[in-house]
Amino acid sequence: MRTPEAIIRWILIAIITIEVAIYSSRAVSRTNSIDISASGELERKVAALRIELGQLQKEAASIAQLEAGERIGPPTNAKPSPTSVPAAASQAWGTELQRAFRSAFSKPEFRQKLAEQEKLNLENTHGLLFRKLGLSPQQLDELKALLVEKQQAKTNVFLTARAAGQNPNTDTSVREAVVQAQSPADEKIQALLGADRFSKYVKYEQSYALRVTASGLQQSLSYSSAPLSDSQLETVVETMFNAVPAAERNGITGATAEVGSGLQPQTYMAPIPPESIATIRQQLPPMQFQKFQELYQQQQLDRARRKSGATPTTRN
Repeated sequence: MRTPEAIIRWILIAIITIEVAIYSSRAVSRTNSIDISASGELERKVAALRIELGQLQKEAASIAQLEAGERIGPPTNAKPSPTSVPAAASQAWGTELQRAFRSAFSKPEFRQKLAEQEKLNLENTHGLLFRKLGLSPQQLDELKALLVEKQQAKTNVFLTARAAGQNPNTDTSVREAVVQAQSPADEKIQALLGADRFSKYVKYEQSYALRVTASGLQQSLSYSSAPLSDSQLETVVETMFNAVPAAERNGITGATAEVGSGLQPQTYMAPIPPESIATIRQQLPPMQFQKFQELYQQQQLDRARRKSGATPTTRN
């Protein structure tokens, strides 16, 4: 009989496999104008698998609650907190899913399927960089493979850290371990790109979270009478990047496949540097700058909510 962990692992593999097939079929349909009904069928399979994952979530949470009750002992006359059960269920599910993902990641076939998805997703996260570098098809394939190697090295460090009770987002030793694990791939990337292209790559990675922030602004203006052009977006990113002290800029560790986001790389917005606001006011017309200000104010509000323990509305 398979354990819940094994079942979750194989469902994760199935979801990754099918989502890669969906992405590939859509790419072919865009270029060859073929029938995309097969893609719709694949999407329905993914939806069914996600429902099954949800059912396993409830099962894992229920088991964890029962086990916790057995360890603690019989209930007292005190009334439980109305939020205690959902919180326990959420924590139990998160722990179970992380354990399943860690177990799956140790299997070569799972890492290969995940690598296929990560490579496809690079077109979304690094497409602009690829165009700027002007690489040959062979060089581009080599770069993508190295970026996936970096992502999986980071994923492995994160999973190991979490299993040891460390927080990858706050523990400096984890960040140092990521840099060390990725250094072989970084050396290969530098050799592949050369000094000039490698500096562009480094800057792109360091400014990526700021680019996500600027892309959010562009999206909010996309249906307005004053959409933000790609050239304006680049100007905003450059201005924000220059306002961040060199010592505080992100490293070049890249994205990582996170369990909590459905195996997709995390794309957190970076906070808008206050020092960039005056310059951006001069660069954008009034309507665009008003949206920029609203985004900045929302980030500040979310930061205050986090400090008070409330749930933020944006991911930064």
